[in-house]
Amino acid sequence: MCTNNMQHRRRKLIILTSIAIVIILWQAKHIWNSEVLPSSADVPLGQLIIRAGQPVPELLTRPHSIWFLETSGRNQLSSRELCAVESAAMYNPNSTVYFLITNQRLSQDLSLMKKYPNLHFRYLHLEDFFADSPLDDLWKTGSVHRSSWPVSHLSDLLRYLVLYKFGGTYLDTDSISLRSLPEFPNFVGVEYSSIGSLGAGALRFEKGHEIIKKIIERLSTEFDGSQWGWNGPGLLSSVMQESCHVTDLQSWPVSCSQVEIGEQDWFYAVNWRNVDLFFTGNLEYLETAYRNSYIAHIWGSKIRSRRLTAESPLFQLLRKHCPLTASYLIDD
Repeated sequence: MCTNNMQHRRRKLIILTSIAIVIILWQAKHIWNSEVLPSSADVPLGQLIIRAGQPVPELLTRPHSIWFLETSGRNQLSSRELCAVESAAMYNPNSTVYFLITNQRLSQDLSLMKKYPNLHFRYLHLEDFFADSPLDDLWKTGSVHRSSWPVSHLSDLLRYLVLYKFGGTYLDTDSISLRSLPEFPNFVGVEYSSIGSLGAGALRFEKGHEIIKKIIERLSTEFDGSQWGWNGPGLLSSVMQESCHVTDLQSWPVSCSQVEIGEQDWFYAVNWRNVDLFFTGNLEYLETAYRNSYIAHIWGSKIRSRRLTAESPLFQLLRKHCPLTASYLIDD
């Protein structure tokens, strides 16, 4: 009898241990795969000044818009993101600046941004936005959800779909405006001149432009969740290369297909390989690097874990271009 009891306890212990291991592995999987897409939900509308906990109104578009996107579903924006939208609103007062978010409520008070009447935060209902679009079938397959980088790839799809539906200018949330944007009706920019790749962090296209139509058409059939950069800059470079009949990516024309192609200095003067300059360089060097720039792309994913101080060259640069949010940058 004693032996039977011991065997029973041993089997019970083995079963409980196995269950614990399964639970631990399940939790670890969700921790390691931390990118989870937000879910859309219906929210009451009406509030125009967004205060902590209030619902964010849905989207009503205006012409000549500048678009920012937050696709992780976070309920709080970083001070660096707010610096980006503030600088865009400040330097482009005749444009409507939209920050589209995928969480229906923000937990922070954004009333300080009411200084900029052209700046609007809007909730983007994903299912409704994809519905009846050329990317609707792709969205419904779940390919984006199963992607190795679902949040990043959702951003890729949405930036192109926004421009396809409405036209305007798309800017990454780590793009700090240094002056008003160029007046060309359509533009892209070289991200890294050494290899000639185009960047997808600063784009302008008129509604219905052939380049955006081709990108959307190819995205619907060529979306690749296993490659981080293909659905954004990769596809943009491919479509532009084909449309411009370019064989050497280091020899882009000044313009083609009615799209101006800016040099690296326009938007990406400091490459992500050199972000140490933001923290250990000096302000004079940065100002020289950006002397011909419209945008300072600060490579948010590369510097997310690095703190700014009052002595950081990047902070000294940014405080000139987002005066309201600058005081929060060193505390982010």
